[in-house]
Amino acid sequence: LTDTGSTSVGESLYQFTHRTFLEYFAAEYLNRTTRSVDELLDILLPRIAAGQWQVVAELAVQLYARKVEDGADEVIRSLLDRATSLPAEQTAQVAQFAAHALEYLVLMPSSVDRVVATTLDALLNDGRTDTPSPWARSRFVRRHWAPLHSLCNASRENINGCQRALSSYFSKRLVDSPEPVLADL
Repeated sequence: LTDTGSTSVGESLYQFTHRTFLEYFAAEYLNRTTRSVDELLDILLPRIAAGQWQVVAELAVQLYARKVEDGADEVIRSLLDRATSLPAEQTAQVAQFAAHALEYLVLMPSSVDRVVATTLDALLNDGRTDTPSPWARSRFVRRHWAPLHSLCNASRENINGCQRALSSYFSKRLVDSPEPVLADL
């Protein structure tokens, strides 16, 4: 903490020297005051979907994972479950957060599969009607390329699962899709 002066009544004022301290304490507070993953996500999901509180959310998930067995998987799966009801832009933000989480969390293979599928569905827009044209979808994919980058840079513990899930996802899409999967890229 750094002394930044005083109030009009002489009470000392302090601020954090670096924003990361504030973010850590915010994440710690969220973990201490929420009783379940649902309560935690009630607070975090709107911020993640809006592309805000990135560091606070990352730290909150990590802290939750430290206190609850399989907590990281629980948070990521619940987060992705909730993202299915969001508009495409917000789903893409949640997918980007989950993909980035593979760089610092160790998840079960089934959770890695879910992150990869959700991320790729968001990137490819998966037939949603709220993106009006192939041209707009192509712009959407370029603008949200960061999640794919995160999948390819997953932690050592998650990278094999990401490779397997990416291969499985595209194999399934290539077999099941009547249209080319990457036609608009």
